[in-house]
Amino acid sequence: MYIKLAKHTKLDDTLNRAFAQIGSILKVRVDEENFLPDFGSCVENGAKFSQIYTAEDDTLILPDFWKNGVCFAHGSTTDVIQLANAIDRWLCNDIKIKELSGQFPFISPTEQAAFFEEGREVEYAWNRVLNDRSLKNISTVVRLAKQDEVLGALFPFTSMNRLCFSRCTGYPYTSDIPLIQAALDGTYQVRLPDNTLLGGGNAIEVISLLKQNLPANIQPAVPGTADDL
Repeated sequence: MYIKLAKHTKLDDTLNRAFAQIGSILKVRVDEENFLPDFGSCVENGAKFSQIYTAEDDTLILPDFWKNGVCFAHGSTTDVIQLANAIDRWLCNDIKIKELSGQFPFISPTEQAAFFEEGREVEYAWNRVLNDRSLKNISTVVRLAKQDEVLGALFPFTSMNRLCFSRCTGYPYTSDIPLIQAALDGTYQVRLPDNTLLGGGNAIEVISLLKQNLPANIQPAVPGTADDL
C-alpha cells in the first residue's frame, strides 16, 4: 500500500492525545536523530516498538508491531483510539501476538511470528534460506551449514546471494562472522563482512575455513539484536 509523506507532527500529536485519553503512559518517541523524517511515528518500550504510518488519504493508519528486532505483525485501522489501545497492550504487557490479534482484528501476524514466539526462529530461518530458489548457487553450502552443530545453531540470513550468520535473531544482526558466497568458477569463497577474502574451495572446505575464523567461544544465536550484545 502506498504510504503518503504525512505531516509528522500532526501524526505524533494525534497519537499522543489518544494515549492520554486511554490513560496510557506511552508517548511518541522524540526523534532527535530524525530516524523517521516527516513520514511516520515510533512508540517504544524496552525491547518492543511500533512504527505508525498513514496511507494516502491520511485517514487509514498503518502500524507494525516489533519485539527484539523482529516484526511480529502489521495492521491497518481508521480508529486511533483502538490503535492506541492495541499499541499499549503490545508494548506494556507480556502478550502473544496471536492473543493481541484476537483482541484487535485489524492486526495481522507475520508468517514468522509464531516461530519466534515458540523459540523456533533459528529453525524457521534455516528452512527459509534452504527453500529460497534464488540461492541455488549456494544451496549445497546452505545444507552443509544447516547440518553443522555450530553453524546450524546460528541465525542465517542472506545478503546479495551470500550466506551470512548472526549471533542474534533480531535486526540489526551481528557483523562479526565470516560469510560464504559463490565464485564464478563453481567453487565458494569465505569473506569477512568487510569483504576481505579469507579463502575459497569446495563446500566442505569453505565450511571448515569459516569455522576456523569464528569469534572465540561462539554460542548459539539468542533473541535480541546486535545492540543488545
